[in-house]
This record gives sequence, C-alpha cells and structure tokens, in this order.
Amino acid sequence: MGYCADTADLHFLIPAADIPAALDAVNSLLAARRSVFFGPGPSSQSPCPPDPYPSLSEAIETETNFEGCEEGEDGFFLGWHADKWYED
Repeated sequence: MGYCADTADLHFLIPAADIPAALDAVNSLLAARRSVFFGPGPSSQSPCPPDPYPSLSEAIETETNFEGCEEGEDGFFLGWHADKWYED
C-alpha cells in the first residue's frame, strides 16, 4: 500500500540576513531533541552527531526528506521533498 501527495507550486525563502538565526534555531531545536532522547552531552552510544550543523542546507537535507536546498546571496531556498513514492 502506498500514498500519493500533491502540492501547489510554491517557493520558500529565508532572506540571507536571517540565515544565521534560522541555523541557530534549527541547531538549538535538534540539540534539545537529542538531549531528550539520548541524555545531555555527547555519548558514544548516541547515533546523532553531537556537533551543530555548519549550514542550514546541510541541516535541512540531513534531518528531513528535502533535497536541492540552496543557500546564497539571495537567501535560503527550500528544495523539493524527496520522499519515496509508491503506487497502489
């Protein structure tokens, strides 16, 4: 059994000036989530990397099923959702 999803053509942009704040927010959220699941501090048994992501694109692509995110002078553009598609 599978599922299908459709979306309208849309664009998601974070202005370049706001990328550092967005990256800090994502890294803070992920650090809080890791501490709930794996306890505070890095652990040799933790499957999640203890270091914050260096870029917003890397964080979004690694933590979600989005691909093709772009970061540049104009800002951060969310790519496409690359989840698996199945037919019934």
